[in-house]
Amino acid sequence: KSTPAIRTAIGIDGEGNVKVLVARLPITLELLAGFGKEKLSLQHLMNLDGGSSTQLFLHSGEEVRLTAGPVAVGVGLYLRSAVDSGQETIKGGGDSTPKAP
Repeated sequence: KSTPAIRTAIGIDGEGNVKVLVARLPITLELLAGFGKEKLSLQHLMNLDGGSSTQLFLHSGEEVRLTAGPVAVGVGLYLRSAVDSGQETIKGGGDSTPKAP
């Protein structure tokens, strides 16, 4: 069983929607996985770096949200669809690899 920790994770539900999770209180990996599967219907979930550096900055249209941790660490994740990037996506073996047009 894993040790409880503040965690950040990213997942994909059955409709292809990307979900980013930030646990502000310490939880185990097992609890994170169960929450993702049962409450958010995630089919894939990946735990990212967590601990005191866990934070989330969201800027979507007019909405801006910040969940800051006590340690200022700047790591960015920019999401765009393969259609927006002009690339096809090849899926297989659990990986998605972009292919040049």
